[in-house]
Amino acid sequence: MKLLVNQIFENKEAAALPGLLESGGLPALISGLSAVHRANLAAGLRFKTQLPLFVICPDDTAAENFAKDLHSMLGEEVTILTMRDFTFFAAEAVSRQAEQRRISSLFTMAEGLARVCIVSVSGLMMRTIPPETLRKAAFEIKADGSYQIENIEKALIDCGYVRTEQVEGPGQFARRGGILDFYSPADQAPVRMEFWGDDV
Repeated sequence: MKLLVNQIFENKEAAALPGLLESGGLPALISGLSAVHRANLAAGLRFKTQLPLFVICPDDTAAENFAKDLHSMLGEEVTILTMRDFTFFAAEAVSRQAEQRRISSLFTMAEGLARVCIVSVSGLMMRTIPPETLRKAAFEIKADGSYQIENIEKALIDCGYVRTEQVEGPGQFARRGGILDFYSPADQAPVRMEFWGDDV
């Protein structure tokens, strides 16, 4: 795949881009590329420069597609930031997955871990909490740690988690005795913790 990505620099104009970056000759306007070739160029620049890559797409669908193409070409994790869904009525069963995924992306960016980041214009323009507030809300639970389960429940509620009978999506938690299930937006699956007293 690296060979395919670097093939784009066989083009004279594209080959000049990494040099322009070093000499301060950017921004540059590049036109006439199809969607997959734009991703090919972005992946090539990432390979050539080894610098973080930040791409702005016109809408959420374009951002999702661009992220998939880049992930296939680069083989590395791609952080995507799209707009959050709005619900203008009270509903218990509303999915908050887009909101939770956005929080996960914002936290990854705030921690400086997003080496490749794709955003939509609407996702970029949305107001959000300051990075330091997001960092303060985050906490880590270690597998061999000792915690009071009630304190973890309170911290989850303070972070915006919703208590449910059964965890089905990001941003939810459930407790049955000494068993605590929660689904962090940063994880691909929910986590189950079992406590013996205060020990995880």
